[in-house]
Amino acid sequence: MYGEAIIDRLHENCALRDESNPMRSVFINTVGAILDDFDLYDSMEAPYLQNASGVYLDLHGKDLGVRRKYQESDDDYRKRLFYEVLGVLTVAYLLNVYELTLYTYIAGFDVSDNTLTSDNPYINEGFMSVASDEVQSILESKFVIAGGVSWIQTL
Repeated sequence: MYGEAIIDRLHENCALRDESNPMRSVFINTVGAILDDFDLYDSMEAPYLQNASGVYLDLHGKDLGVRRKYQESDDDYRKRLFYEVLGVLTVAYLLNVYELTLYTYIAGFDVSDNTLTSDNPYINEGFMSVASDEVQSILESKFVIAGGVSWIQTL
């Protein structure tokens, strides 16, 4: 459809107007086919995180360094990406983006003692959590944690 429409707008002496010209067929089957399949609405909405979906949302996640979880819906993934965009270290950020379990800070805690701790995220005296070295490195490079989270070393 679009290939033919473009050719119709060319100068009347243009070689592409001749239906026996093999380049006319090439043009219609390449440029015309691309334009026929092009969705203007999707192309205008995909750059915006609040409207992106599917592979476009995955590209936002790749740019932000947050991977989609296995079988995670677009809405849940978008919510985690919004936390990442905020760039503020909050309890919700740690719970939703990195899925950390936060425990109440206990001085001298030793994981080998099996000491019970609270996983109440509303306590403000600091937290403890278990995270991989990679996640710890990411968080410590993005934020000044300054004792807000103590990392529990597992055995």
